[in-house]
Amino acid sequence: MNSFIKQVKCSPEGLYPGRLETVGIPMFYSSIGERKASCPGLRKWAFLALTLLIGFLFSLALPATLRAENTSRAPSPPGKSSKVLLVVIDRIGLDDITTTSLPNIERLMDEGAVGLMNARVKYNPWGPGNYLVLGAGGRALGADNAGLAFDSNELLATPNASPFIAADIYQTRTGRSAPPGGVVNISIQQMLRSSLATLATSTPGLLGETLKGAGVTRYVLGNADLYLPTSSIPPIQIITTVPPVEDSAIKKQELPTPSQLHREVSCLAMDEDGTVPEGNVSLQPIVDIDSIAGVSTNFPALLRDASRALSSHEFVAVDLGETSRVDAYHQYATEARLSKARKTALKECDEAIGSLLGLLDLEQDTIILCTPTPTRRMIRKGELVTPLVIAGGGVEGGLIASSTTRRKGLVSNYDLAPTILDLFDVTAPKEMTGARIDVIEAARPLIDLVALRDKMVYAHTSRTTLVRVFTITGSIIILLLLLISLLRKKLVVDHPYFWSVVLLSMLSVPFAYLLLPLFPWRHLYYSIPLALGTSIATGSLALLAALLFGRRRQGAENSAPGEKTQSGSIRSLAVLLAPAVFLISGATLILVLIEPFLDSPLMPFSPFGSDMILGGRYYGIGNTYMGVAIGAAILVASLIPTVFPRPFNRNWKVLLAGTGVLLATVLVLGYPRLGANVGALITGVIAALFTLMKLSGRKIGWKQVVAVVLLVLIFLAILLMVDLILPGPASHAGKTFSRVREKGLSELYPVVSRKLSQNWKLMFTSIWRIFFFLLVVAAILWHWRLRIFRESARDYPHLAAAWLGLTVAIIVAILFNDTGIESASALMLFFVVPSFLLFLPGWIKRSDPRTPGGEKGAVLSTG
Repeated sequence: MNSFIKQVKCSPEGLYPGRLETVGIPMFYSSIGERKASCPGLRKWAFLALTLLIGFLFSLALPATLRAENTSRAPSPPGKSSKVLLVVIDRIGLDDITTTSLPNIERLMDEGAVGLMNARVKYNPWGPGNYLVLGAGGRALGADNAGLAFDSNELLATPNASPFIAADIYQTRTGRSAPPGGVVNISIQQMLRSSLATLATSTPGLLGETLKGAGVTRYVLGNADLYLPTSSIPPIQIITTVPPVEDSAIKKQELPTPSQLHREVSCLAMDEDGTVPEGNVSLQPIVDIDSIAGVSTNFPALLRDASRALSSHEFVAVDLGETSRVDAYHQYATEARLSKARKTALKECDEAIGSLLGLLDLEQDTIILCTPTPTRRMIRKGELVTPLVIAGGGVEGGLIASSTTRRKGLVSNYDLAPTILDLFDVTAPKEMTGARIDVIEAARPLIDLVALRDKMVYAHTSRTTLVRVFTITGSIIILLLLLISLLRKKLVVDHPYFWSVVLLSMLSVPFAYLLLPLFPWRHLYYSIPLALGTSIATGSLALLAALLFGRRRQGAENSAPGEKTQSGSIRSLAVLLAPAVFLISGATLILVLIEPFLDSPLMPFSPFGSDMILGGRYYGIGNTYMGVAIGAAILVASLIPTVFPRPFNRNWKVLLAGTGVLLATVLVLGYPRLGANVGALITGVIAALFTLMKLSGRKIGWKQVVAVVLLVLIFLAILLMVDLILPGPASHAGKTFSRVREKGLSELYPVVSRKLSQNWKLMFTSIWRIFFFLLVVAAILWHWRLRIFRESARDYPHLAAAWLGLTVAIIVAILFNDTGIESASALMLFFVVPSFLLFLPGWIKRSDPRTPGGEKGAVLSTG
């Protein structure tokens, strides 16, 4: 007979044998049966083969998940272009182009595609890093001095030295000659060296290097140099600029010497040597005028230079500069003066864009309006998304999207470089993390963008508060319950239904937080009560549904004549809790798993979802809900024979049902095209296999552990193979695998190192750590003093498999996820809270002297 799942028989009246009856907890098992001994090895391998086949067929059945959004027209790529003009109008937001009359920008938005670009740079939020990332197509580091670019023949001077040519300092630093008439970035070696770190994913200048290899000519023009008070000059900005002269004597001209050089536009077109063959980022487009910044762009001169560049170059990047200067002077002028200067700068930039449009043939040329960096006010508000407009070159009207975000109207700043390469019909290198930008039809693009922006910003700004509300409130509840259960047990024994509703409501929080984006009110004054009310309502409704579900069984559970009412009440509670936990876990699991198939309309905006503003995860299931899904799936699989005893009255039926639930969960979590990651797949597969082995009654030794490792590798191989075979862009996991296959296992080191570093950091900084470690302490003390896991597993035998699976999942989640503390905290929620809930009726019953086995059968009698 199976050593774990015992064979029991139930009478027609619903009585329960042995310990189960004396404890008063109705277990809905009928004869579970013994595992047949014939051909155990053959059955094991047949089961494994069937599991893998189902997984493979499931993967092939998901081509619909490759779409970026449910729309009336499939995403379409921009056409090929003979010229690409990239216009930088920095430090503006969506409100600037929707509330100001800008006829030329409005024309481009009407004729082309518009959207929002994630402009957050993790390690450099104030500007220079955005330009570097745009030109790298991925995370590149070391942009603190990215603006130190010069025309190669530009004459420079330091306070106590003779003037020298920019080409000379470039050669001194790099050992290479500067291109005559070109542009050199003298900080290129610093950026390259910084980007060797494991945190980097790409290389500075990769866009320009790839264009150079394809024979595409490049030109860069303009700057955003500033004239600020001397006290504001950073120590690195010791180089001052002197205008070029025709003879050896230094001729002073009436032009201001900038105190801050902002020529980051060079990063958009430079190659990996830090050079652009031709360009002008010097003082020539600058004149001294009566402006808020002291200096201003000379638009007529800049447009003449742009006209010459476009006549002989295929890729031209132009920085208009004015809006950047106005934003930089926010501390030095009144709000009224700043507002007036901002409107003037926007109108001047719009007029310049109109003139640039006259130099292009939009039937075959493409213009891109790009804002690398938000304004300082936007950054303070958490609005780290900026407008991006693409027109011409066969681009149809609508909203932009990409496979990086799979979000209608939103792309990553990693996506611009692959898009420019695609416009020239050049294949993007595998080091680029981004993907080509597509266009999706939209009836009201600007209205849709404003709505998307508002939802994203609110989710970003409220996430920390709402997570704190849950973790702190949950910690207080667990701490209070822990102290009361150990010191004043009577307060729990006398109020079991109150504590049941509290704990069920706590278990319902992931479900409630996932529904929160459905409500139109976006303010914490509304969100906190809504989340609290939805959680309590869900927990109470689950208890009510369980009551209705178990009503037909209650006849056998009524108190005998003369028996105290408490015994019948506890029996009723015992009947309700397992179905209630099952309903909450099942509803949460179903909602989490169907989300990716609906293009994730809720999870990215949920407090437990990943933050799109921070570029963590734009679609699919994040690490917190990954833990929720695995925890809920393990509980559902383990409670199926308890809640549905008659259909699942055999061991093989229990295993089949559990395999179905866990396999579906693992495939949705681990399938790359649905947005999951390798860490989710590893955690899910290992936890599922240990749970199923325990359900089957097998003893787990080293052979079983080796088999689990092999199965994980097989699942990884199958899903990665499907990811690479199916049409459409590969996922991040697929791209990583391609790089490893092409360049060797050394490509894995930066990825693994980056994730481990992030995970280790969050273990000691994330608010989740308080909740996690408190649950760990509570679990240890409850196990030590009350034996809740042993007792609940004796009352509900299949729960032993859940406790094992959840324990393994917690350990693996911490090891294999970059935010493992979040995943582990969610798993602990589904581990500790149901444990105490399902232990509670038996504990009260065993502690009641008025019932058979009372007090004497209790594990601990305190209070």
